[in-house]
Amino acid sequence: MPSSWRCPLIAWPDRHTEHAAPAQPDDAFYALEASIASRHGETVSGFKLLDTNEEGLRWRLALIDSARHTIDAQHYLWYGDDSGLLLLERLLQAADRGVHVRLLIDDLNLLLRDASTIRLRDQGAALLASHPGIELRLFKPWSRRGLAARAGEALTDMSRLNQRMHHKMLVVDSRAAIVGGRNIGDEYFGLNEAFNFHGLDLLAIGPMSREGLGGVRQLLEPRVGPVRRGPRDRGQSSGRRTSPRESAGQTREER
Repeated sequence: MPSSWRCPLIAWPDRHTEHAAPAQPDDAFYALEASIASRHGETVSGFKLLDTNEEGLRWRLALIDSARHTIDAQHYLWYGDDSGLLLLERLLQAADRGVHVRLLIDDLNLLLRDASTIRLRDQGAALLASHPGIELRLFKPWSRRGLAARAGEALTDMSRLNQRMHHKMLVVDSRAAIVGGRNIGDEYFGLNEAFNFHGLDLLAIGPMSREGLGGVRQLLEPRVGPVRRGPRDRGQSSGRRTSPRESAGQTREER
């Protein structure tokens, strides 16, 4: 791994936004929020409990696929298994059609393929961050990226690195949101052959979605670092720039 890739803390690219974009009247959920407001008042949101694991996955896919302007997501765990890669691919597709995607994940993610497999995923994250429509930041990142170096840093900086981000939120077009207890991984969506959790999410349409975006301020904290692109990730090793679509493929190769 080149030395230039060891520290993920660099300045944001020019495209970053410090505040979530306001809801637009042409998004997919405008009519639904307007209907709720006309019947119950402008401060009222609509809710639906997502009790089954299948609902948790289907509604996340539906919201991402319906996005027209913005997607804001923050997660503690976003594994590189089948469900994680499926949702990642949909985020890439949204960014390809011009949606501004902001993703905040805990840096612990880049140590794990899934709950039982330790696998460094820095390169796949850097390839994802190379998409001009995606802002990817890591919460409380390790400054050194190798497994041994991470372990050593954890011993010397335990007070910081022992504090992780457990938030789980997806907000689309500042109007529709999913919040709750499910991380992103097969066992949270009923797809793990060995075991599965029974989580619970809340789907919200309306003002609550915009209130949830208060968590985006964490994107700007000094200890939250954007992912850095090393020389290899910029395509220098092959003489060409790696395409955004290949970022999902690279993540699959690291499985």
